[in-house]
Amino acid sequence: LGSMALCNRFCTLKSEVLRCTAPLKPVPTQRLATNGIQRGSRSFSAATLAQKGDKNAAYPPQLAVPPNDQLRMLRALEARPAGFGLPSAFYHDYAFYRADVLNLWQTQWIFAGHDCELKTEKDAITMQIAEHPVSIVRGDNGNLTAFCTRTEGLKPVAVESAGGYIFVSLAEQPEPFTPVGSLLESYLAPFDLRTAKVAHQSRIIEKGNWKMVWENNRECYHCRRNHNELVKSFPDGAWWNGLSGTEEEKAMVTRLIDRCEALGLPSNFVSSWGGQYRIMRIPLTNDARSFTPDTEPAVVTKRLGTMPRDASVGDVLFYHYPNTWNHFLADHALSFRMLPISPTETELVTKWLVPEYAVEGEDYCLENLTKVWNDTNAEDAWLVERNQLGVSSPAYVPGPYNTLHEDGVSQFVDWYCNATKKSLMMGCSSTCEPELPL
Repeated sequence: LGSMALCNRFCTLKSEVLRCTAPLKPVPTQRLATNGIQRGSRSFSAATLAQKGDKNAAYPPQLAVPPNDQLRMLRALEARPAGFGLPSAFYHDYAFYRADVLNLWQTQWIFAGHDCELKTEKDAITMQIAEHPVSIVRGDNGNLTAFCTRTEGLKPVAVESAGGYIFVSLAEQPEPFTPVGSLLESYLAPFDLRTAKVAHQSRIIEKGNWKMVWENNRECYHCRRNHNELVKSFPDGAWWNGLSGTEEEKAMVTRLIDRCEALGLPSNFVSSWGGQYRIMRIPLTNDARSFTPDTEPAVVTKRLGTMPRDASVGDVLFYHYPNTWNHFLADHALSFRMLPISPTETELVTKWLVPEYAVEGEDYCLENLTKVWNDTNAEDAWLVERNQLGVSSPAYVPGPYNTLHEDGVSQFVDWYCNATKKSLMMGCSSTCEPELPL
């Protein structure tokens, strides 16, 4: 795009992003358009945030977190015993939420969407990182461009793509993207997600702090009692990472990895230093091949990329804090994008990706493709809301995590605490300034 055309394009996007001024309401699972401006995505101004009715809404969003609140947060982090949960304030205190936005959401790489959603220069991905509206487009030269769209202008932000995944960063000097980018290119190459398409996407608002959403996701001890459809294929417990479990379970993981590596499919467990991201291949239960009610492939006649049609290749899991977890199967892939709305609200967007030439009604049934995770998301939202009520109770006292079943939760909380302490001690500041209330 030429400079004038690009400016006009983003002025149009800015109008779309800032048009919505009504308070947010929970949105049911829905089918949304894949291409073009996503008018169904969350869009609102900082002034709207201040009008949402939260008891902390008077806290000026354009101001940095006061030093006394930063010190209060740092002391709480340092006082947390190893292996214990977070104190109550981390889940509902507005100053702590603002610190999360400033110290993590404005400094880390944030998953935005997929390359396959930006096939033409008319397509756009829009998202809201706290009070920061971000839009991403592709120019006629194929390059991606991202802007923080505000009433006073458009601020370019960093954008990167790897393995069909697009990430943005609001930081003035983002951390190097190459380590995670190289990992995604290697692991996701057989899926060829750049040529896939989004068959369906859903958006829900979970009534819990974004960390509560992660904690619920990072353990599956609750799965057997709460996710009737999911446990037909996804293993509950924590043995599937190959690092724990019985000898028989470890051997099952080893056999899958060896078989898939022999097929040229990257499968070994890889984790970043500090645990911000990890990727692995795990076996599915009961000889399952996909996340469907009958555990058979949702896309019957086609596969993603060069994935084998008949071989059982399990599920590749990819986590990247603070906002995405993903599943990659032979017939389809799922991405989950989580973004904070307030101290006690979190947006979750789920996308189902299928082979480019798969046709709904011929190659797959949409209900069959989406039922397992639509049900699971709704069930998890119910759990998150109740856990949020629990940590907000005056009677709540954080305790130790179960070292077997909650190891993933403990790992996430450790990453959060370490990353937050580092930012607080460095005096991390915002580089993409919030929009001033009108």
